[in-house]
Parts: sequence; structure tokens; C-alpha cells
Amino acid sequence: MQTPTQQQADMKLVLVTGGSRGIGAEIAKRYAKRPGTTVLINFQKDEKGALSTAREISEAGGKAEIYQADVSSPSEVRRMAEKIHTDFHGTPLSTLINNAGQIIRPSGWLEATDEDIERTIQVNLMSVLWTTRAFAPKMLSTGAGHIVNMTTTYAINGAAPVLAYTAAKAGVRTITTALAAEFGGSGIRVNAIAPGNIWTRMTEESGEDVNEWAVATTPLNRLGDVQDVADAVDYLENASF
Repeated sequence: MQTPTQQQADMKLVLVTGGSRGIGAEIAKRYAKRPGTTVLINFQKDEKGALSTAREISEAGGKAEIYQADVSSPSEVRRMAEKIHTDFHGTPLSTLINNAGQIIRPSGWLEATDEDIERTIQVNLMSVLWTTRAFAPKMLSTGAGHIVNMTTTYAINGAAPVLAYTAAKAGVRTITTALAAEFGGSGIRVNAIAPGNIWTRMTEESGEDVNEWAVATTPLNRLGDVQDVADAVDYLENASF
């Protein structure tokens, strides 16, 4: 029989921010299929969605817990981290998926309000810094772990209809490169995934004009699926270099 300490050592904890729907929910369900893994689903407002995802995981034989926090707020991220560390007796995350993102009223620089731009930067860029700062120290102490940051092809190619979002995600791309260099020597892999235009509720909420533009600027002339992104996460999780 395993002792509690042994059980703790064998446990794999995966936190998915923005995991109540869309890409995050699909990633959470994928990780829940991995033996010994407990998926932690973060949500800000969509508790119903988070509970639905956790229920689906449980019914399929997996393990999931939900945690509320606005990851754009450093104090809320710290609160969530403390709760997770308490609930799981200090067990570090094996994987952190920085997936939370938001497009706020798609518009160019001239139409966007100061509040929209600030909120977009906080949700899409600063959240990555806050979660990494909260969870990376315990990961580093074990000499193993994986961080996956969600960016976008817009960060490479630009996207006029969502300029603030594009700028924030370009920052995520740079953060990923910097953290990979900083943490690599300690055994922590840091990667980013830059999806193209994926059909999610956030995509739907962006409006018909933006979606028509998204399809027109995608080589396959269609939107991708959340499973396509989860496939990329699977690849990175199975990789060792």
C-alpha cells in the first residue's frame, strides 16, 4: 500500500486556465485521460461550464476539480495557488496550461476604448506572468514540469480587427522564449502554441465581420476545431526536448 507521500509523488496535477469551455475544456478532457492525472479547471465567471467539463471528465473515469479566479489579477491568482497547494498538500503542478484569453469588442486602435485595451492586455498577457510566478517555484524545486502558453498566429502575422489582442499575444510569444531559456536548465520545458482561427464561443462572439475575415485569411478557407489545438498540446506533452 502506498503512503500518502508516495501517492502525492505519483500524482500529476495539470492546471488549465480558462478551462470551462472551448479550447481549454478540450485540453482539460485530454489530460484527464492520462493515468494518475488530476485536472484543475480554472474559470472566472462560467462556473456552469467548468462544472459541466468536470462532470464529463468524471463520468469518463477521470479526475477534475474546479477553481475560480480572474487570472488577470495577481491577488486572485495567488489566492487560487494557495488553495490548490493546500488542497493537494503542496504537490507542485506537473503542467501549467496558460489558455485563458479574451477578445473584447473587436476593433482597431482608433475605435478601442482605454478600458478595452487595458483589459485585453491584462487577460491575455499579464495572466501568463501571474500564473507562472505563482506556480513555477514549486515546479522548479522538483526539476521537472511543463508550461504551455497559448498565443496566436496573429502574433506573427498581425490582425487589424483585433490589434490589442494581437499585441498581447505577441508578448506571450516573447515571454515563452524568455522563460524557456530561464527554466530549461532546471528541467522545465516552456512552449507556446499559436493556433490559427479556431471555432469557439469567443470566435462566435467576435462577430460575423471578424469571422468572415478569419476564414478569408486562413489557407484552408475554414476555421479549425478545438481538437486540433488539443492535438498540438498532446504532442508537446509527449515530447521530452
